[in-house]
Amino acid sequence: PHSPTQAAPAAGPWQTMRDGAVGESPVSEVSILSSEASPTKPGKRRSTVFAPPGAGETGNNIKVAVRIRPFSAKEISEGGDSGDPVITVNDNTVLAKAVDRFGNDSEYSAKERKYNFDAVFKSFDPDGLQGTQEDVFEELGVPILENALDAYNGCIMAYGQTGSGKSYSVTGDQASSKEKGLLPRSCDRLFEMLEQLKQQEAEAQEGAEGLQTTVLASYLEIYQEKMYDLLVNTRTDLQVRLHPTLGPHVPGLIQSPVTGIKEIRELLDFGAKNRAVGATTMNANSSRSHAVFTLDIRMSFSGPNARDLQSRIHFVDLAGSEKQKKTHASGERLQEGIAINQSLSSLSRVIQALAGTAGKGVQPVFRESKLTLLLKDALSGNSRTVLMACISPARTNLDESIGTLEFAARCKLIKTNAKKNEQDKRELIETLCNEKKEVETKLEAEMQQKTMLQKELEKEMEESRKNQELAQKMAQEKQKIEEQLRALEQMSKASKDPTSADVKAQLRKAEQELELVRQAQEAKQKEWEELQKANAGKEAELQQRLEKADASAADAAEMQRQLQELRQLREGEAAAREEEKRKLEERERANQALQHQEFQRLEQKKVEELTRAEAHRQAAFAELQEKLHQVQKREEAERARMEEARSTEVELRQRIEQEMRRVQNREEDLKRELLGLQSLSDSWALKNADIEKKAQEHKSLRERLLKELGISGIDADMQDSHKVPRLVNMNPDPSLEGCLIYYLPLGETRIGADSQRCRVCLAGLDVTEEVCAVTNQGNEHLEVQPLPGGLVRVNGAAVAEGGQKLQSGDRLAIGRAHIFRVVIPR
Repeated sequence: PHSPTQAAPAAGPWQTMRDGAVGESPVSEVSILSSEASPTKPGKRRSTVFAPPGAGETGNNIKVAVRIRPFSAKEISEGGDSGDPVITVNDNTVLAKAVDRFGNDSEYSAKERKYNFDAVFKSFDPDGLQGTQEDVFEELGVPILENALDAYNGCIMAYGQTGSGKSYSVTGDQASSKEKGLLPRSCDRLFEMLEQLKQQEAEAQEGAEGLQTTVLASYLEIYQEKMYDLLVNTRTDLQVRLHPTLGPHVPGLIQSPVTGIKEIRELLDFGAKNRAVGATTMNANSSRSHAVFTLDIRMSFSGPNARDLQSRIHFVDLAGSEKQKKTHASGERLQEGIAINQSLSSLSRVIQALAGTAGKGVQPVFRESKLTLLLKDALSGNSRTVLMACISPARTNLDESIGTLEFAARCKLIKTNAKKNEQDKRELIETLCNEKKEVETKLEAEMQQKTMLQKELEKEMEESRKNQELAQKMAQEKQKIEEQLRALEQMSKASKDPTSADVKAQLRKAEQELELVRQAQEAKQKEWEELQKANAGKEAELQQRLEKADASAADAAEMQRQLQELRQLREGEAAAREEEKRKLEERERANQALQHQEFQRLEQKKVEELTRAEAHRQAAFAELQEKLHQVQKREEAERARMEEARSTEVELRQRIEQEMRRVQNREEDLKRELLGLQSLSDSWALKNADIEKKAQEHKSLRERLLKELGISGIDADMQDSHKVPRLVNMNPDPSLEGCLIYYLPLGETRIGADSQRCRVCLAGLDVTEEVCAVTNQGNEHLEVQPLPGGLVRVNGAAVAEGGQKLQSGDRLAIGRAHIFRVVIPR
């Protein structure tokens, strides 16, 4: 921030360059004469830039004027000598001294350069009487106005490096009658000339209104190849359209009806504020953009000489053209400069192609940049164009000055073919309506084609879906057949196993029967062993009795008999046992033979069943394999067909999508063309009542937008506003300095990004919803209080939590994007 003790500059940017301030002086009234009389001030020569209207001039070269500004304070401090400039003037010839690479005069290393132009303004003389704003206007502005009232389009472009005086020459200081530039002077004179024409026509028509005039003003900027309307607060990128009759136009650009210089000043003021707000929002250090202010003039004559005349005047303030090493730019600032230079490079290439210096057969490419496309008529078409090249006389800027002079010299070679824009208004509106109908028909055809393409694409997508469903069905069928084949293989393995379920059941039954026979044999054997044991006991007992007893022969015989019987019984039981054993063995052999026969029968039956099942399985297996083979063949054929269909589908879909994009682009292009024709048609169809209503609507809109931002316009609605403290924005770019004024009424004023809670609404880096509160006590004392989370500084130092009093001239920084100068009138 600047020092708080530094006084704000009271004079305009041009005055600060001269030695000594030049005070304001009232401008004498300029007599507005008819087309037969000279419109210049008494005692001044008529401009020689353009021939007078109706003089029969066939070819119109772009007229080139050079304006050499005074030395700046910085150039003088860097060693510049205001009495020895490197740029000298001899009538309409500009001479650039020969200097070496160190900036010293040299007759050997370099040659003096000489350029001839249509007009040269030497504005760096010490007395400040040459090349004044009035001289520039009379020489350049008046001829353009005269031609505009004779239905010829006009354009005034200011070209040069940053700080060479372009904005000063075009706009100047509107508050000073002496320092205001070409644009406000031209608007002021235009309305005077129109009023003069109205009076002349009224006298010719014996009191009847013989002339109706309409003036529409638009204001836009081109920043990094994006075009913005400066009369609205929306940053919408606009496009340039070309009309075969009306030339380049911008659909959606607001054309505000104006009836006097006061409304022009309001538009310029609003545009400057909008430009400053936009530059801060985009975090730009300066405007770094091309500004174009356009006046559309329409005159309808009635009576015997009824006719409709139209003309358009562009006032173009081009962005500064400088080298990177001169500005020491880096980062985003460097990229911004590159984008600006690209736009100017496109303009230079178009100039070279039009001048024939780019090579044989090289055609100008106007569509390479929005700037060149917007100025197409001004550069090569239906317009009378003036280029004002602004340069510095200092040695430090000699390279940039020579580059500007070379560019201006090429522009002088270009011819334009200005024609009189005399066309019946009703015919023009009818033509525009017919063109609208044609565009609507084309748009409807494009929409129908888009619908057909969408249906074709949907059909292809449906076909693709069906193919996918068919492939899925075939895959499921193949999977089912493979599962059946696996089941058959498992059945085949089970049939070849000798221990099948039926055979195992028969074997288990036979084993159970054999087990029962064995158990019976064991029971019989156990019973026999017990009986044999009992007989053996009895025999031993009898034997003992024979040995011990001393019995008679009869007892002995009886005992012998009993013993004999016992032996016979034993032998009989043994024979019986042997017989029983033989019978059991025969029965077991019979059972085994029966089981073997049953097993053989069951095995034979099983083999026969398995053979039949195997044959059936083999047949089913062969059938399934054949079916699987057929499915695989169908699948391969379907896969090949689907691959081919997929390839065709991809190609077709790409073609359809490309066609749809083309149709979509064409549709959008036709919509933009229709919008442009609609805006042109609406503009030309305006009636006087509609014009007044539209002007009032635009004014109300601008006032509302300024109120939303908390910015004061030219006509502040605050009572005794000159006594109210205010904040005035500061900016490195002089064209943006002082554009934004925020009045601080009595009480508390909150500053931040929240439009609901803050009266002063800002946006930018580190600007929170509520940054600080400024309290106004009696319009004499201001105090700033930081709010939680807000970044606020005064003269570079952060404000303490307890607040800080403000003095007039203090620099108040809000966030990292805004710096204001505090003004307390009392």
